[in-house]
Amino acid sequence: MRRDVVLALFLASTSGLFAAVGAYNWMPSGPTKTLVLKSDEPQIPLTTVVVAKHDMAFGVALGAEQLTEAKWPSQNIPEGSYHTIKELFGEQRNRVVLEAIRGNEPILRGKISGPGQRATLSNMLGSGKKAVTIKVNDVLGVGGFVMPGDFVDILLIVDEKEAEDRKKPKKPAYTDLLIERVRVLAIDQLSDLKMEAPKLGQTVTVEVSLVEAQKIALASTIGTLSLVLRSTANLDVSQDAHRMKVSDLGDSGDNAPQATFQPTNAVAEEPAKVPPSPGKDEGEPPTVKINIVRSVDSSEYTVARSKPKD
Repeated sequence: MRRDVVLALFLASTSGLFAAVGAYNWMPSGPTKTLVLKSDEPQIPLTTVVVAKHDMAFGVALGAEQLTEAKWPSQNIPEGSYHTIKELFGEQRNRVVLEAIRGNEPILRGKISGPGQRATLSNMLGSGKKAVTIKVNDVLGVGGFVMPGDFVDILLIVDEKEAEDRKKPKKPAYTDLLIERVRVLAIDQLSDLKMEAPKLGQTVTVEVSLVEAQKIALASTIGTLSLVLRSTANLDVSQDAHRMKVSDLGDSGDNAPQATFQPTNAVAEEPAKVPPSPGKDEGEPPTVKINIVRSVDSSEYTVARSKPKD
Protein backbone atom coordinates (compact mmCIF):
# COMPACT_ATOMS: atom_id res chain seq x y z
CA MET A 1 0.00 0.00 0.00
CA ARG A 2 2.82 2.39 0.85
CA ARG A 3 4.55 1.52 -2.39
CA ASP A 4 1.46 2.61 -4.39
CA VAL A 5 1.42 6.01 -2.65
CA VAL A 6 5.08 6.63 -3.36
CA LEU A 7 4.57 5.69 -7.00
CA ALA A 8 1.65 8.10 -7.36
CA LEU A 9 3.66 10.97 -5.89
CA PHE A 10 6.55 10.24 -8.23
CA LEU A 11 4.31 10.29 -11.30
CA ALA A 12 2.68 13.57 -10.20
CA SER A 13 6.03 15.27 -9.66
CA THR A 14 7.29 14.09 -13.02
CA SER A 15 4.18 15.42 -14.78
CA GLY A 16 4.54 18.80 -13.07
CA LEU A 17 8.16 19.06 -14.09
CA PHE A 18 7.37 18.38 -17.75
CA ALA A 19 4.55 20.98 -17.63
CA ALA A 20 6.86 23.65 -16.23
CA VAL A 21 9.54 22.97 -18.85
CA GLY A 22 6.95 23.13 -21.64
CA ALA A 23 5.54 26.44 -20.43
CA TYR A 24 9.01 27.97 -20.20
CA ASN A 25 9.85 26.93 -23.73
CA TRP A 26 6.51 28.31 -25.03
CA MET A 27 7.08 31.87 -23.67
CA PRO A 28 8.92 34.21 -26.08
CA SER A 29 12.45 35.19 -25.21
CA GLY A 30 13.77 38.79 -25.11
CA PRO A 31 12.57 42.03 -23.36
CA THR A 32 8.85 42.62 -22.78
CA LYS A 33 7.16 45.17 -25.04
CA THR A 34 4.38 47.41 -23.73
CA LEU A 35 1.53 48.34 -26.06
CA VAL A 36 0.59 52.04 -25.80
CA LEU A 37 -2.67 53.31 -27.34
CA LYS A 38 -2.53 56.87 -28.59
CA SER A 39 -5.71 58.99 -28.61
CA ASP A 40 -6.66 60.89 -31.75
CA GLU A 41 -7.96 63.86 -29.66
CA PRO A 42 -5.41 66.63 -29.01
CA GLN A 43 -4.44 67.38 -25.43
CA ILE A 44 -6.16 70.50 -23.97
CA PRO A 45 -3.60 73.09 -22.81
CA LEU A 46 -4.16 74.02 -19.18
CA THR A 47 -3.19 76.95 -17.00
CA THR A 48 -3.98 77.99 -13.44
CA VAL A 49 -6.72 80.30 -12.15
CA VAL A 50 -7.10 81.54 -8.57
CA VAL A 51 -10.38 80.30 -7.04
CA ALA A 52 -11.98 80.52 -3.59
CA LYS A 53 -11.70 77.56 -1.23
CA HIS A 54 -15.05 78.36 0.41
CA ASP A 55 -17.88 80.92 0.38
CA MET A 56 -16.94 84.50 1.24
CA ALA A 57 -19.44 87.27 2.04
CA PHE A 58 -19.29 91.00 1.31
CA GLY A 59 -16.69 92.87 3.37
CA VAL A 60 -14.55 89.83 4.26
CA ALA A 61 -10.80 90.47 4.28
CA LEU A 62 -9.16 88.34 1.60
CA GLY A 63 -6.21 86.14 2.57
CA ALA A 64 -3.96 83.69 0.74
CA GLU A 65 -5.15 80.85 2.97
CA GLN A 66 -8.67 81.29 1.55
CA LEU A 67 -7.53 80.80 -2.05
CA THR A 68 -6.08 78.08 -4.24
CA GLU A 69 -4.73 77.77 -7.78
CA ALA A 70 -6.90 75.43 -9.87
CA LYS A 71 -6.23 73.95 -13.30
CA TRP A 72 -8.21 75.74 -16.01
CA PRO A 73 -8.40 75.43 -19.83
CA SER A 74 -6.18 78.09 -21.37
CA GLN A 75 -8.76 78.96 -24.03
CA ASN A 76 -11.59 79.60 -21.51
CA ILE A 77 -9.97 81.80 -18.89
CA PRO A 78 -12.59 84.09 -17.22
CA GLU A 79 -12.04 87.75 -17.98
CA GLY A 80 -10.57 89.61 -15.03
CA SER A 81 -9.23 86.49 -13.30
CA TYR A 82 -5.80 85.92 -11.74
CA HIS A 83 -3.35 83.15 -12.66
CA THR A 84 -1.47 83.01 -9.37
CA ILE A 85 -2.07 84.08 -5.79
CA LYS A 86 1.10 86.18 -5.94
CA GLU A 87 -0.31 88.06 -8.94
CA LEU A 88 -3.56 88.74 -7.04
CA PHE A 89 -1.97 90.28 -3.96
CA GLY A 90 1.20 91.78 -5.39
CA GLU A 91 3.18 93.69 -2.80
CA GLN A 92 0.10 94.62 -0.71
CA ARG A 93 -2.04 91.90 0.82
CA ASN A 94 -4.93 94.14 1.91
CA ARG A 95 -7.90 93.26 -0.29
CA VAL A 96 -11.59 93.06 0.61
CA VAL A 97 -14.49 91.15 -0.97
CA LEU A 98 -16.92 93.57 -2.66
CA GLU A 99 -19.35 90.94 -3.94
CA ALA A 100 -20.15 87.58 -2.37
CA ILE A 101 -18.02 84.75 -3.80
CA ARG A 102 -18.94 81.05 -3.78
CA GLY A 103 -16.57 78.15 -3.22
CA ASN A 104 -14.53 77.10 -6.30
CA GLU A 105 -15.55 80.34 -8.03
CA PRO A 106 -12.78 82.23 -9.85
CA ILE A 107 -11.66 85.46 -8.16
CA LEU A 108 -12.44 88.33 -10.54
CA ARG A 109 -11.13 91.89 -10.35
CA GLY A 110 -14.63 93.35 -10.15
CA LYS A 111 -15.50 91.31 -7.04
CA ILE A 112 -12.61 92.42 -4.83
CA SER A 113 -11.21 95.80 -3.87
CA GLY A 114 -7.96 97.23 -5.09
CA PRO A 115 -4.76 96.89 -3.05
CA GLY A 116 -5.18 98.63 0.31
CA GLN A 117 -8.80 99.72 -0.36
CA ARG A 118 -11.79 99.23 1.92
CA ALA A 119 -15.18 97.69 1.17
CA THR A 120 -16.88 100.97 0.27
CA LEU A 121 -19.70 101.70 -2.14
CA SER A 122 -17.43 103.79 -4.34
CA ASN A 123 -15.41 100.68 -5.19
CA MET A 124 -18.54 99.06 -6.64
CA LEU A 125 -19.24 101.84 -9.15
CA GLY A 126 -18.52 101.27 -12.82
CA SER A 127 -16.42 103.60 -14.92
CA GLY A 128 -18.10 107.03 -15.23
CA LYS A 129 -20.98 106.04 -12.95
CA LYS A 130 -22.40 107.86 -9.92
CA ALA A 131 -24.38 106.70 -6.90
CA VAL A 132 -27.61 108.51 -5.99
CA THR A 133 -30.10 107.69 -3.24
CA ILE A 134 -33.89 107.65 -3.63
CA LYS A 135 -36.30 107.85 -0.72
CA VAL A 136 -38.94 105.10 -0.89
CA ASN A 137 -41.47 103.30 1.28
CA ASP A 138 -42.82 99.75 1.32
CA VAL A 139 -45.05 100.50 -1.71
CA LEU A 140 -42.76 102.67 -3.83
CA GLY A 141 -39.91 100.22 -3.17
CA VAL A 142 -41.80 97.21 -4.64
CA GLY A 143 -42.71 95.87 -1.22
CA GLY A 144 -39.08 95.35 -0.21
CA PHE A 145 -38.42 92.77 -2.93
CA VAL A 146 -35.81 94.98 -4.61
CA MET A 147 -32.35 93.82 -3.52
CA PRO A 148 -28.78 94.87 -4.35
CA GLY A 149 -27.84 93.75 -7.84
CA ASP A 150 -31.37 94.02 -9.26
CA PHE A 151 -32.28 96.32 -12.13
CA VAL A 152 -35.21 98.73 -11.87
CA ASP A 153 -37.02 101.45 -13.81
CA ILE A 154 -37.73 104.77 -12.10
CA LEU A 155 -41.12 106.46 -12.53
CA LEU A 156 -41.93 110.10 -11.73
CA ILE A 157 -45.43 110.76 -10.37
CA VAL A 158 -46.55 114.42 -10.28
CA ASP A 159 -49.78 115.69 -8.70
CA GLU A 160 -49.62 119.51 -8.70
CA LYS A 161 -52.04 120.84 -6.12
CA GLU A 162 -53.48 124.35 -6.08
CA ALA A 163 -51.11 126.74 -4.32
CA GLU A 164 -52.53 128.84 -1.52
CA ASP A 165 -50.74 132.03 -2.50
CA ARG A 166 -51.60 131.81 -6.21
CA LYS A 167 -54.97 131.53 -7.82
CA LYS A 168 -54.23 128.81 -10.35
CA PRO A 169 -56.43 125.87 -11.28
CA LYS A 170 -55.32 122.40 -10.18
CA LYS A 171 -53.40 120.58 -12.92
CA PRO A 172 -54.18 116.92 -13.66
CA ALA A 173 -51.87 114.26 -12.23
CA TYR A 174 -49.51 112.35 -14.53
CA THR A 175 -46.63 109.89 -14.46
CA ASP A 176 -43.52 109.67 -16.66
CA LEU A 177 -40.86 107.02 -17.20
CA LEU A 178 -37.81 108.87 -15.88
CA ILE A 179 -34.95 106.35 -16.25
CA GLU A 180 -34.78 102.74 -17.44
CA ARG A 181 -32.67 99.82 -16.28
CA VAL A 182 -30.55 101.16 -13.45
CA ARG A 183 -28.63 98.85 -11.10
CA VAL A 184 -29.47 98.84 -7.40
CA LEU A 185 -26.35 99.20 -5.27
CA ALA A 186 -27.73 99.19 -1.74
CA ILE A 187 -30.90 99.08 0.36
CA ASP A 188 -30.46 101.54 3.22
CA GLN A 189 -26.83 100.82 4.23
CA LEU A 190 -26.78 97.19 3.07
CA SER A 191 -24.95 96.52 -0.21
CA ASP A 192 -24.44 92.74 0.00
CA LEU A 193 -25.39 91.30 -3.40
CA LYS A 194 -26.17 87.91 -1.83
CA MET A 195 -28.87 89.02 0.59
CA GLU A 196 -30.95 85.94 1.33
CA ALA A 197 -34.23 87.70 2.17
CA PRO A 198 -36.02 90.86 0.98
CA LYS A 199 -35.73 93.95 3.17
CA LEU A 200 -38.08 96.87 3.65
CA GLY A 201 -35.89 99.94 3.34
CA GLN A 202 -36.39 103.67 3.53
CA THR A 203 -33.78 104.48 0.87
CA VAL A 204 -32.50 102.80 -2.29
CA THR A 205 -29.11 103.69 -3.80
CA VAL A 206 -28.78 103.19 -7.57
CA GLU A 207 -25.95 103.42 -10.09
CA VAL A 208 -26.55 106.08 -12.76
CA SER A 209 -24.73 108.44 -15.07
CA LEU A 210 -24.19 112.12 -14.22
CA VAL A 211 -27.14 113.26 -16.37
CA GLU A 212 -29.41 110.62 -14.82
CA ALA A 213 -28.34 111.73 -11.34
CA GLN A 214 -29.35 115.30 -12.22
CA LYS A 215 -32.75 114.07 -13.43
CA ILE A 216 -33.37 112.19 -10.19
CA ALA A 217 -32.32 115.16 -8.03
CA LEU A 218 -34.66 117.51 -9.89
CA ALA A 219 -37.55 115.04 -10.14
CA SER A 220 -37.49 114.38 -6.39
CA THR A 221 -38.35 118.06 -5.78
CA ILE A 222 -41.44 118.17 -8.01
CA GLY A 223 -43.00 114.75 -7.49
CA THR A 224 -42.72 111.24 -6.10
CA LEU A 225 -40.29 108.61 -7.41
CA SER A 226 -41.42 104.99 -7.68
CA LEU A 227 -39.40 101.86 -8.55
CA VAL A 228 -40.44 99.17 -11.04
CA LEU A 229 -38.57 95.86 -10.76
CA ARG A 230 -37.27 94.48 -14.07
CA SER A 231 -36.58 90.92 -15.14
CA THR A 232 -32.89 90.06 -15.07
CA ALA A 233 -33.22 88.66 -18.60
CA ASN A 234 -34.91 91.78 -20.00
CA LEU A 235 -32.28 94.13 -21.42
CA ASP A 236 -34.57 95.94 -23.86
CA VAL A 237 -35.48 99.62 -23.63
CA SER A 238 -39.18 100.48 -23.92
CA GLN A 239 -40.09 102.17 -27.18
CA ASP A 240 -43.73 102.95 -26.39
CA ALA A 241 -43.26 104.74 -23.07
CA HIS A 242 -45.23 107.99 -22.86
CA ARG A 243 -46.74 110.29 -20.26
CA MET A 244 -49.74 108.70 -18.57
CA LYS A 245 -52.53 110.97 -17.34
CA VAL A 246 -55.71 110.33 -15.39
CA SER A 247 -57.73 110.40 -18.60
CA ASP A 248 -55.62 107.46 -19.89
CA LEU A 249 -56.79 105.16 -17.11
CA GLY A 250 -59.98 104.28 -18.96
CA ASP A 251 -63.51 104.88 -17.67
CA SER A 252 -62.46 106.34 -14.34
CA GLY A 253 -65.24 108.92 -14.25
CA ASP A 254 -63.52 111.61 -16.28
CA ASN A 255 -64.81 110.19 -19.55
CA ALA A 256 -68.39 109.65 -18.36
CA PRO A 257 -70.96 111.59 -20.41
CA GLN A 258 -72.12 114.72 -18.66
CA ALA A 259 -75.43 116.50 -19.01
CA THR A 260 -75.28 119.57 -21.28
CA PHE A 261 -77.19 122.78 -20.68
CA GLN A 262 -80.05 123.33 -23.12
CA PRO A 263 -81.08 127.00 -23.18
CA THR A 264 -84.80 127.81 -23.41
CA ASN A 265 -86.58 131.05 -24.22
CA ALA A 266 -88.85 132.01 -21.37
CA VAL A 267 -90.42 135.21 -20.20
CA ALA A 268 -91.16 135.83 -16.60
CA GLU A 269 -94.81 136.04 -15.83
CA GLU A 270 -96.17 139.40 -14.90
CA PRO A 271 -96.70 139.53 -11.18
CA ALA A 272 -100.28 139.34 -10.09
CA LYS A 273 -101.89 142.64 -9.24
CA VAL A 274 -102.76 142.92 -5.61
CA PRO A 275 -105.43 145.41 -4.76
CA PRO A 276 -104.13 148.03 -2.40
CA SER A 277 -105.28 148.01 1.11
CA PRO A 278 -107.75 150.70 1.97
CA GLY A 279 -106.19 153.81 3.31
CA LYS A 280 -102.61 152.99 2.11
CA ASP A 281 -102.65 154.31 -1.50
CA GLU A 282 -100.70 157.40 -0.60
CA GLY A 283 -97.68 155.41 0.75
CA GLU A 284 -97.12 153.05 -2.30
CA PRO A 285 -94.40 153.92 -4.88
CA PRO A 286 -95.60 154.94 -8.36
CA THR A 287 -93.39 152.32 -10.15
CA VAL A 288 -92.62 148.61 -9.89
CA LYS A 289 -89.63 146.47 -11.11
CA ILE A 290 -90.12 143.45 -13.39
CA ASN A 291 -87.42 140.77 -14.22
CA ILE A 292 -87.57 139.23 -17.70
CA VAL A 293 -85.44 136.12 -18.51
CA ARG A 294 -84.41 135.44 -22.14
CA SER A 295 -82.37 132.22 -22.58
CA VAL A 296 -79.84 132.57 -19.78
CA ASP A 297 -79.90 136.38 -19.58
CA SER A 298 -81.98 138.22 -17.04
CA SER A 299 -83.09 141.86 -17.50
CA GLU A 300 -84.80 144.18 -15.07
CA TYR A 301 -87.30 146.84 -16.15
CA THR A 302 -89.07 149.60 -14.24
CA VAL A 303 -92.70 150.24 -15.20
CA ALA A 304 -95.39 152.51 -13.86
CA ARG A 305 -97.69 151.02 -11.33
CA SER A 306 -101.21 150.57 -12.65
CA LYS A 307 -104.00 152.12 -10.70
CA PRO A 308 -106.95 149.97 -9.77
CA LYS A 309 -110.20 150.82 -11.49
CA ASP A 310 -113.07 151.95 -9.33
